[in-house]
Amino acid sequence: MRNIFLYACMLVAMQVSAQSSYLTAKGQRFIDSTGREVILHGLNFVNKDKAKGYRYADDSLSIVKMRQWGINCIRLGVTWDALEPAPGQINEAYLQQLDERIRWAAQQGIYVLLDMHQDLYSNKYANGAPDWATLDEGKPHYANPDAWDDSYFLSAAVQTSFDNFWQNKPAPDSIGIQDHLVANWGILAKRYAAVPAVIGFDLMNEPFIGSNVSKVLQAFVHTLAQGVKLSEEEVMRRWSNEKEKAYLMQRLNDTALYKHLATGPEQYYAEFERTQLIPYFLKAAAAIRAVNQQQLIFIEPSVSANFGVNTHIAGFLQQGKTFGGIAFAPHAYDIVTDTRSVAASSSHRMQIIFHRLDSVRQVMNVPMLLGEWGAFYATDSSVLPAGDVIVKTLEQLRCGEIYWSYFNSLDKMDYFPLINRAYPAAVAGTLQEFHYNRQKMNLEIAWENDPDVTAPTIIYFPLPPYKIKVSGSR
Repeated sequence: MRNIFLYACMLVAMQVSAQSSYLTAKGQRFIDSTGREVILHGLNFVNKDKAKGYRYADDSLSIVKMRQWGINCIRLGVTWDALEPAPGQINEAYLQQLDERIRWAAQQGIYVLLDMHQDLYSNKYANGAPDWATLDEGKPHYANPDAWDDSYFLSAAVQTSFDNFWQNKPAPDSIGIQDHLVANWGILAKRYAAVPAVIGFDLMNEPFIGSNVSKVLQAFVHTLAQGVKLSEEEVMRRWSNEKEKAYLMQRLNDTALYKHLATGPEQYYAEFERTQLIPYFLKAAAAIRAVNQQQLIFIEPSVSANFGVNTHIAGFLQQGKTFGGIAFAPHAYDIVTDTRSVAASSSHRMQIIFHRLDSVRQVMNVPMLLGEWGAFYATDSSVLPAGDVIVKTLEQLRCGEIYWSYFNSLDKMDYFPLINRAYPAAVAGTLQEFHYNRQKMNLEIAWENDPDVTAPTIIYFPLPPYKIKVSGSR
């Protein structure tokens, strides 16, 4: 066993890794071409602005900065609206932009996960599908400028658009809209099959249940009203008021109540995953594997799993055993995310979320990459305690993670040390544990050496070290 204790007040940035071949899945670990276990530590890199061509003006400089911060993976958002602006017409210029960003990342030793990103389903409402694939049937759209994601629960247009996608309703060319997106995965998988920097394909960002969310909302309000001993009408009134919502969230620090709350709508999400989400994943995975046997397929559960509702997405493996190369890519957010109370994140709620996600990983026995966490945006140092809890849990799980999200001044934020932290990027053997204490600036790692792996263990440090102590035996 090799144990390393690293004490650092000033640490030095190292190139994390270089891709010479494909990343693979071995049990619950990501393995590189040399046989080393890889810990993916990344940033979401997504521009949702159509007017800017869905890209940043300084993409290449941004990726160089990421390498300096110790990032070894980016989750690169792909926008369906840009990829297929008209039915069956693929935008080659947009693909060339993706080529360029992937090339820049590879030059910096950074892996790329291609993410079919969506928010509120469509570019018509936020980001994602083109207008021609947005079959909202003329239903009204609700938009709250202070809480964009309210539209998932309150917009009939968004819900109907999802319903018609899951039902594969025909596009203007009479081909199902879901079939169009599946075909796009085949195009992407074929295009990047010979590009080892691309580790795989995230089949849909935060899949949403559609109009059956009304049943979810009813179950949520009913359970919460019982738990806090208020009428359902009063719960709805308070949840709609920012200050009074904080009171309800504080009551949800009660672990038993929160678990009960997450159990109420589980049946509806389980049915959605079984009858709609998994069938889509099976079709997309088949399209990918028809042209590409190398890269990994990353599957996300229903967006409800972000907040601790049990997911039944493990059923995908029972039907897709022949695909191989599967990874689990959930997200984890406390219910205070995107509110003014983000610093009041509950460690109890986050423990429930992570425990349930890890249980799925154990059942599936595949690597887990947390595709999103954080979303601290322009907050101050008040979020550091909540962030420390998340980072510590991620270290205990020894899973990969990708922070949401990159922006140009990210390194100026008080919480940046949560991202720019020491970690083992590639280990010549089996990683057993690691922990970085950002206050004391020390890193402890333990792993079991593999004598067949001759490539070096790579550890990232933010600043030059004062002192390094190595103990253990080969």
